[in-house]
Amino acid sequence: MSNNFTVTMDKNGVFTGVQQGDKTYSVSDWNKTMQSTPAVKQTDPNEQKKLNDMMDRGHRE
Repeated sequence: MSNNFTVTMDKNGVFTGVQQGDKTYSVSDWNKTMQSTPAVKQTDPNEQKKLNDMMDRGHRE
């Protein structure tokens, strides 16, 4: 997983928000955004089975 953002702080080093692209979020807005967005993309169950099968084959070789 990767993400590209900048943490913003005031002159005292207190976390004040996040800048992602051209948009700046306050701490509370960033937290709301992150709570409403899954941390990782949900994998289709059929795709997950294919991935698991591939990993199993790789461990046996």
